[in-house]
Amino acid sequence: MYAAPLMLMTPIERLPDEILREILLLLLSVSSDAFAKPATRFGQRAFSSSRYLTVCTRWTRIGTPLFYQTVILRSPAQTRALCATLCQFPELGLLVRKLRLEEGAYCTAIEGVAERTPRVNDLFVSLVIYSETKVSGLCRALDSLNPRKLVLRDLGSTVLGNQALDRVIGSICNVVKRSNHLHTVEWRIPWRSKPFTIPRTVVLAEALAEASNLHIVAVSGSCNKELPYFVEKITDSCSLQVYVVKCPRRLKKKIRAGLLVNPDAKRRVVFCDKFSGTVPQKAGVSLYPEIMDSKKKHVLLPKLPDDIWSRVIELVLTSYEMADETLFSDGLGVTEYPAFNKMCRSLTLVSRLFHSVALPFRPHNIGLSGSTGINLAGHVFNELAQNRSIRFLVHSLHLDTITLADIAPELGFGVVDIICRLHNLKSLTMPVRPADIRAIAKHLGHTLRKFDAYLDSRNGAGEAFIPSDWVGFSSLEALWLRPGKCIAVSARDVTETKLVSMRRLRTLTVQDYEDSQVFELLSHWDLRNTKRLNIASSPDVSADLARAHSVISSLLETGSVEILAAGNWQQNPDIELLKCIPTNDTVKKIILCFEYTPNAAHRDPFVLELFQKAEFGSRFRALKEIQILSQRSWPYTESEIRRSIWPNLLDGLIQNHAVKVTNLQGAPWRPRLRLGPAS
Repeated sequence: MYAAPLMLMTPIERLPDEILREILLLLLSVSSDAFAKPATRFGQRAFSSSRYLTVCTRWTRIGTPLFYQTVILRSPAQTRALCATLCQFPELGLLVRKLRLEEGAYCTAIEGVAERTPRVNDLFVSLVIYSETKVSGLCRALDSLNPRKLVLRDLGSTVLGNQALDRVIGSICNVVKRSNHLHTVEWRIPWRSKPFTIPRTVVLAEALAEASNLHIVAVSGSCNKELPYFVEKITDSCSLQVYVVKCPRRLKKKIRAGLLVNPDAKRRVVFCDKFSGTVPQKAGVSLYPEIMDSKKKHVLLPKLPDDIWSRVIELVLTSYEMADETLFSDGLGVTEYPAFNKMCRSLTLVSRLFHSVALPFRPHNIGLSGSTGINLAGHVFNELAQNRSIRFLVHSLHLDTITLADIAPELGFGVVDIICRLHNLKSLTMPVRPADIRAIAKHLGHTLRKFDAYLDSRNGAGEAFIPSDWVGFSSLEALWLRPGKCIAVSARDVTETKLVSMRRLRTLTVQDYEDSQVFELLSHWDLRNTKRLNIASSPDVSADLARAHSVISSLLETGSVEILAAGNWQQNPDIELLKCIPTNDTVKKIILCFEYTPNAAHRDPFVLELFQKAEFGSRFRALKEIQILSQRSWPYTESEIRRSIWPNLLDGLIQNHAVKVTNLQGAPWRPRLRLGPAS
């Protein structure tokens, strides 16, 4: 067969098998720490890891042994699918080294999986078992497995004793007693602040004490009242090392008091802070003492010319981006002001050179908020008024409403007048009145890239906001409008002229509006180049939003909006607006801010209606992604999925319209594997 010349092969094809294996190992492997952590949630990647095996036959040959090294089963469908695969290809079962069984995977097919995976070394078993759980297959599976490391996930007193759980505990105890291969047992229990009792503690302690070749037992301290007896019982074995993780002080005293009569057992009990790999490490103790010693030594900076160090510091301090364009961008807590200030202070303490270079960057980003901002604002603005050189260094300024109201009467000059003299200002957050808009547009309109404006016309002697006042913002790329209660907007001098050009504006946010007045401004602006539109009404919004809906619909119809965000966590008239929007060909991503709990769905039926009728796929023809902003994580376990109404709706949306759905953290929703009932 003709072999292609080496120069005609792609770079990935020229890689030796050994290097390609190391690359696939990084993509397909699961670390021991992630495998054993109960909090690890698998299956939340944008795509399945098996995708790497479909690249070519070479990737399949090298990646298949790595892919089957770790198996995580979370649902009966996955268990039955794996059992069918192993029945057809028995050699794949010999590759499995780690097997994680979560509570949703328990069905009769799990016995077939265990019989065909005889080389499992690490076994994870969830003890979240209720009375209605069918555990016959799990008990028979445990009898056929002989792991070297056993990890038990337990919710403690949350799961009450029942016959199904007792049967599984009995099977686990039999495995511990008869196994001559078991080396490590980890019993992981979530932390509780109040004492509780786990009835199965005594049974497990007796079984562990009778284990023949067991060397290590690691148990979560939590507040289990039976823990002192548990430790005392298992330390009767002369060779057993016991690790107690995150043990409360009171229980620690009781455990030590019970071991006073047995100094050897006391020596073999170690209190530590966390599980780390196969063996938990005591706090402050490392397997690599040379690394710990190197940390204690003073680190000498490389000998580089001063101009290179100056450039490095400049790159570090200019890398902080203050132009936050998220849906809710108010408040210093969601910006990088605190991190910038901390880094700047740290660099000034390194050396005289670092101090001289970093000090001029301190006024680069100024954030004043809350009581601390009130105390510093007077000094900051006095310095800006008197020192012209500092004014040229300010690139970003953040003031909230409380700060401006408190410091304005104390100063002998206008705050806005000083701000208008910051000719290099690129990002500004502050409350503004109509007169302030005209001044800022005149002096800073050619440099300002991002403007977060708290609109307030009540303190402007009844003066209204005029759309034409914004004509000077020629460089504005991101605009965030937050009306203060109901504002006054006037369209005089604009109705008979052309629209105000906002040709460089890319992101527009309208937040906490109570009526349609603020949208009168938008109706007189040319927003054809806006790519992202964020809409979030106030909880006290009025019922009549016809004008607001009309302006938004017109903007989406005539503009080029690609990202549309709507919702305010509580009432959702903005989401209801989506049903009024005509067919759209530009929006590629929709961000919805609401809670996807069953209660929220019944409270806001129009949200549920959007998903049930697939309004997204038919109304937004270019839609590729929907992001749901909610503090809740995706339903993960089988019980959570059965109780939630959203899995079926999201599965249908993804499969029927090829739309990606993600949550607040960006984790995608992947349709669950569905198989017919077991034959």
